[in-house]
Amino acid sequence: MARRTARIAVDLPGAPGERLYDYLVADISVGVGDGVLVPFGGRRAIGIVVALDQETPDGVALKAKIGRAHV
Repeated sequence: MARRTARIAVDLPGAPGERLYDYLVADISVGVGDGVLVPFGGRRAIGIVVALDQETPDGVALKAKIGRAHV
């Protein structure tokens, strides 16, 4: 079975431009437009799901699993 992935727009203060990252989807149900909580560096960040099950380019490691944001 293929791994489920989500492309996430991460909200980071002071970061210019679009910040999209691919994450593995945990055992939760998410859809495009949902808010999620993602590990980012040594912290957690709030992100928005912008796409599901996109092809991740070769050589790009997926980030850790995401969870549902309670915002």
